[in-house]
Amino acid sequence: MAQHAGLYHVRVIYPDEQSCIDMVLNFTVSGSLSNPQAGNDATVSYCGPQGQVDLLALLTANPDTFGQWEEITTSGALNGNFWDSALAEPGNYQFRYRVFGLCNASDESLVTISLLPVLLPPIISSQSPMCAGGNLPLWADNVPDATFQWTGPDGFSSTEQNPVIENISAENSGEYSLFIALDGCTSAVVSMTIDVMPNPEFTLSAGCVDNAFILSATPSNNAFNPDEVSYAWSGPDNFSANPNPVNISGLPGGLYTLTINSSDGCNYTESIEVAGTLCGIPKGVSPNNDGDNDNWNLSGLDVKHVKIFNRYGMLMYEKANYVNEWDGRDKNGHELPSATYYYLIEFNSGENKSGWVYLQRQSW
Repeated sequence: MAQHAGLYHVRVIYPDEQSCIDMVLNFTVSGSLSNPQAGNDATVSYCGPQGQVDLLALLTANPDTFGQWEEITTSGALNGNFWDSALAEPGNYQFRYRVFGLCNASDESLVTISLLPVLLPPIISSQSPMCAGGNLPLWADNVPDATFQWTGPDGFSSTEQNPVIENISAENSGEYSLFIALDGCTSAVVSMTIDVMPNPEFTLSAGCVDNAFILSATPSNNAFNPDEVSYAWSGPDNFSANPNPVNISGLPGGLYTLTINSSDGCNYTESIEVAGTLCGIPKGVSPNNDGDNDNWNLSGLDVKHVKIFNRYGMLMYEKANYVNEWDGRDKNGHELPSATYYYLIEFNSGENKSGWVYLQRQSW
């Protein structure tokens, strides 16, 4: 029996003189047989079944390739150095690799494979459509000990299970995706689409149109179709109305508010302060502190400048940015007598208007 590796020669002869058999055979005894190598133990983890697994490829330190494999566990799916994991349940599987050499020399190694459970795709939900300016909640079912990774439009990213995006806008519309990770395994990515609808933003205007005091709402940057929204006005003395524009001539001044609701369920509210709602120029003033015509009220007419003259053409009173200040006194604060006075009004529009107003003092 050969004790060492190397080249051996064997001569074969037949002692019969009539025989022609006489030859030399050469044999090489590999060094690995005297020093078998099964490689280093290996421990690996996989997320779910991996199909055919080459066990020999998992060993390190250049193992010999002529050894024998056996499974220590009982999956029953080992064939040579290949293990079929397709039907294996999550758990730990162990395999022994043995290499035999000369003179009872041998070596062995162990391969341990952990099959981890496959992570199911998370279930996600939210609300859509959403209105701009609100808060967008993103929900995911709880998976104990898992980590969460959300991504979405406008550079959104979060590792919270249920993040909330505040003060959303149109830039937050789009696809939101989530995957989870647990024990080094990741789930498939799931996605959903969120639509963020614009609010029906508008600007308010107030003023006289053809001797009527009109409140009107105009869409900002074509934010909505005026025919596809609803209007809800409110104001002093329980005022309410639904048209746009709305005529409030003769109603008290104060804060008027409009809420517009879109077909998407979004709304927007604005308010405007109205000093007065009279559009005609009053013909009389009776400053007797009874609360009725005590002042010459031009509020709502957008007046730039007022001058009041007596019948002789003498300037009695004037005021820039006039609203309703004149109560029958001259520019020095002295009470003027009952009489007909004449005015000249300059409006901010550039229009000028003249006429008369009667000042009535109470007779005692």
